[in-house]
Formats: sequence, structure tokens, C-alpha cells
Amino acid sequence: MHRTWVTLVGAKVTVKRKLDGSMHCWLKSSDEQPCGCCRVINTKFLQSEISWLDERSKTKLAVVGEIDFAIMNKAQRHQINILLKLPKKYGDELRVSMDLNAIFFKPHPLMALFLVEGKKCKAG
Repeated sequence: MHRTWVTLVGAKVTVKRKLDGSMHCWLKSSDEQPCGCCRVINTKFLQSEISWLDERSKTKLAVVGEIDFAIMNKAQRHQINILLKLPKKYGDELRVSMDLNAIFFKPHPLMALFLVEGKKCKAG
């Protein structure tokens, strides 16, 4: 079986929650314009920086921290593994693994298994 992988190192990823609750993700390609994330079967982001922007909150863009993550897709099964190095005031690191079985663009039940593990995590 042929698998397509894209690995990005040192990427700046922004995740945005829109007013309607939908989520969007993009890569910063320059100081002027972001370019949309390409849709591929499997993607790895290594030594990258993730930022969070929430239109439902008055909070400005927040840099969450350095992140390594991988997204693996096969039909309606999606596996996501994340290792996030937290800012010191929040702890050391957070590891999240997800196994989702869903069709995202049609009304369909979502079945998911989540594992979250923190190392020296603190409340903010």
C-alpha cells in the first residue's frame, strides 16, 4: 500500500476558532500572508510553533508553545499524536493521542479514544 507523508520542520501553525465554532488551521508562509494547510494523507510537524486565536474570546493571538505532532488518515479513521512543550508557567509537557473514527463532512456519529498525559502541569 502506498502512503503519502509530508513532514514540516519549524513550521508556524495557527489554529483559529471562528464565531460559529468551526476550526481552521493554516501555516504562516511569510510575515504578510498565511497559506492554507494542504490536505494530505499523513502529515508530521516537528519542532514547530503553534498559536491559538479564538474569535469567541477577547484574548489576542496566543503562542501556545513548541509542538511535534503527526496526523495519520486512512478512510474515516484518523490518528493524531501530539507532544506539546508547555511554557514554564504551565509545566513541562503535554502528550495527547487521539484515535477518531468519523466522516467529518457528513452528519455521522463520532467515535473517539483520547489519551492525555501531562508532565509537571500547573493551572494557569
